[in-house]
Amino acid sequence: MARRKVAVGTLIALIVLSLGLPAYAQKEAAAPPKAKKIRVYNFSASKFGFRVIKATMKIEEQAGQDNKTLLLTKVSFFANSPSWETFFRFNNHFTSLVETGTGIPQRYTKIIDQDGLFVKSKHYTQTLTFDIPQHKVIVEHSDVKEKQVVNLPPETYDPLAMFARYYLKEGPLPEEDFKMSIYDGIKFRQMLFRHKREQVDSKLLGKVNTTVLESNTPFSTFGDKDGTIRIWYTRDERKIPLGIELELPVGTIKFELESIEDK
Repeated sequence: MARRKVAVGTLIALIVLSLGLPAYAQKEAAAPPKAKKIRVYNFSASKFGFRVIKATMKIEEQAGQDNKTLLLTKVSFFANSPSWETFFRFNNHFTSLVETGTGIPQRYTKIIDQDGLFVKSKHYTQTLTFDIPQHKVIVEHSDVKEKQVVNLPPETYDPLAMFARYYLKEGPLPEEDFKMSIYDGIKFRQMLFRHKREQVDSKLLGKVNTTVLESNTPFSTFGDKDGTIRIWYTRDERKIPLGIELELPVGTIKFELESIEDK
């Protein structure tokens, strides 16, 4: 699935969306595997035989208040090669914290450091603190002194909290289209994800049967122009994310899974 010239923006945090999510606390999700407190997925995207972008996705179980267990999901993207920094350079990090028993989002943080010809120059930190009982989210931005309070529609998640709910869900990926509502600190988005089956050649696992999720979404880095995101998961209870493809307004990029680490 090689593609044309490459460029990428910050909203690739959306790669980690889930499916088939119930309302908050309607049904408890399964606890993460006890033997795997931390799991790290390592991805890379190449162009012309050169590794252009590296990405990591870390999932970590943590202790919370009142004997609750929390799940931290952190996605990081790195592109700082001297050969490409004229076109794009970024060191972006997205972190989500949710309750493992309910999947209720607690906090979402973005650390954005990027510039170049193909991406809009941005340098800021933003934190979203979710108050689900009060149906609101508190937004703190490094460039804005005052906090902002935003009303929160029911069943709204941050992008990575959606992945956490999917990670906690037992069994293989349900094969059905689904809708989801997310808030990423910029705007609320209603997204429809479509699914299909596909067999792929994985660098890590060889030939694998997968479920592909696909959705159209605007990318704020490119002036909210529409693009397409595709995610390949193994079609079994492991639900390993093997690849992520982004059709952006200025080109297409494909991330492939290189390794998995359990700590």
